[in-house]
Amino acid sequence: MKICLLLLLLVSTNVSAQNSLNPRKNSADTEKDYNFYQQQIRKAEELIADQRYADAVQVYRLVFDSYDFLFLRDCKVATQVALHAGETDAAFDFLRSGFRNGWELKSARKEKWPKSFRNHPLWQQTVAEYPRLRAVYLTRISPEIREIVREMFRKDQRKALGALFTFTSAAQDRYAERKFAPHSKKQINKLIAMMKTCGYPGERLIGTENWASVIISHHNSISEKHTVADTLYPYIRPQLLAAISKGQMNPYEFAFMEDWYVAVRSGNKQKAFGILQNDLTQPETIKANELRKELGLRSLETQRKLSDVEKLTGMQFYIRRVH
Repeated sequence: MKICLLLLLLVSTNVSAQNSLNPRKNSADTEKDYNFYQQQIRKAEELIADQRYADAVQVYRLVFDSYDFLFLRDCKVATQVALHAGETDAAFDFLRSGFRNGWELKSARKEKWPKSFRNHPLWQQTVAEYPRLRAVYLTRISPEIREIVREMFRKDQRKALGALFTFTSAAQDRYAERKFAPHSKKQINKLIAMMKTCGYPGERLIGTENWASVIISHHNSISEKHTVADTLYPYIRPQLLAAISKGQMNPYEFAFMEDWYVAVRSGNKQKAFGILQNDLTQPETIKANELRKELGLRSLETQRKLSDVEKLTGMQFYIRRVH
């Protein structure tokens, strides 16, 4: 059973009062195309990988000026790159964008770079603005839906823990198919109902991208037999792609789910985005890069270059590596 490999130290939820869970009408870019957003972030990362930091800052400016909702990772990376490029004003603009999109002040203070700016007027001004900026984020997310998905995640983790008490691959598959699969079916159906009324419960709606993606990834990793026969993930898959286009879902979360689905369904004979595995052949690398480009995800070559830039500069790009 593959789900025991996906156990993450996070938390979950329950679904009941669906009629009261209306998503908040938050930003003016609700209907904006986030495919362009992701393609521009990919472009910025390619510039960073080539150490063209000032050019990357200009791309981030274009994106941040065009969209109200921004994925938090992009705000964190843009802030660091701007500081490294010596563009302090841009860096604090990006920091404010981060605060509007969920970056907590206590988390920002733990980064390496604030130590050099503690006495800078822009740091003091931005800290003073934090309560107002944080309020923008709190107004956007739905605490009710967040709590529901949190409890679903907790329930998923508890159920997946049962796999740890099976000691053979055959026993794990039996547990997965007999015990976990019925539970997972209910979970996915709840997510489907939620998506119809509220949208995908990811970073934009509930402030975290992890909980729903882990639930779906667990479902996709039950067993080869289950995944081959499954109809729920193929049903929800087009809705997930639509959620990416609407900015409701981070495409890396989709790639994570899809990697599990393809690997388990094929008995580990096939690979997709190359997130779960780092031993891709040349044909597999070409295919992974094609899939990544479609969603605006960085190529594997760019990812390797970014890792080198991290080591060279001390910046952190929050690269998702092998799970």
